[in-house]
Amino acid sequence: MLELGDHAEEGHKEVGAYAAQKGVDAILTYGRAAQHIVQGAMNAGLDTEKVMHFKNRDDMHRELKRRITNQSIILVKGSSAMNMNKTVKFIKDRYFYSMKIDSTINEETIEISSETFEYLEIEKDQIILHFGQLKKPLKVVLNDQLKLGEMLVPEKLSKHITIPSLPYEYYWEDNSLHVGPVIGMIVYTRYIDDPKQQLVRFTNYHKIKGLVYFFFPDTISKKNQTISGYYYDPKTSSFKWGTFPFPNSMFNRIPLRASRYQYLQEIIGDTIFNYPYGNTDKLDFWKLMYMQPVIKQHLPRTKEYRDVNSVLKSLQKCDAVYLKFSLQWLVEQESFT
Repeated sequence: MLELGDHAEEGHKEVGAYAAQKGVDAILTYGRAAQHIVQGAMNAGLDTEKVMHFKNRDDMHRELKRRITNQSIILVKGSSAMNMNKTVKFIKDRYFYSMKIDSTINEETIEISSETFEYLEIEKDQIILHFGQLKKPLKVVLNDQLKLGEMLVPEKLSKHITIPSLPYEYYWEDNSLHVGPVIGMIVYTRYIDDPKQQLVRFTNYHKIKGLVYFFFPDTISKKNQTISGYYYDPKTSSFKWGTFPFPNSMFNRIPLRASRYQYLQEIIGDTIFNYPYGNTDKLDFWKLMYMQPVIKQHLPRTKEYRDVNSVLKSLQKCDAVYLKFSLQWLVEQESFT
């Protein structure tokens, strides 16, 4: 397509129109010329929500990850100069394999077929399993009773850590198998005493998958490099207690001491969110949440208070208006002093 000269634009539009006429569910394009495929598809009547153009390959891969299901049929097409083989590899590394957590195999091994071993082009008889911040060397054991792409991973990874039987995302990168995500939430002790209060936060767990657990800082073991807490089990819609590695990322819901934050940051890096606790005001938080399509529909109209007239204008459109002021702000207003 890159060699079509003056016909390049029209040729790309024809491709988009053809795909639209064939009833595809989605078209994702990448590269300057490919934006004409989008135009051709929309001109042919394809819903704009089914067509997306990307200037960045990583952004396209993130959208692919969001859309792909076990039933997806995907055509990857592009000139060799566009390096679409990178996108093929991205898809294969994440969706070609099936992983089973097995309690019967040796905790120091991973089992795959010789065909899978060859397909992966593993350079040694050892791989590195990444689970949260834990990096565990596993010896490759060939098991030709397994199908191409099947993997058996040990449930027990150390004296303290096991992998809970949950739906995970996983992918290969070089000689490493990444399993996750592993996400930690720091909460008040009242949620440890009554974990059911946290159930509402896991309504959309099926979109995240992975291990999501919450804990109070006192359950951190510096000696073992572990954290104990409750994790969500989607099979029972309940919480179970366990001991886990430090997570890939962490969300803070308490006034966390600076010394603890620094310790966690040294291990996890800059993926600790909402620190310090309460570091954003309600309007900024509303703006962030309003950008989320799933949440947007449940949010009330929200505006910054400027004067009485702004409240009166809101009352013209709404039956009721809720005003939220800080005590400090009220004291600072002359009308209240």
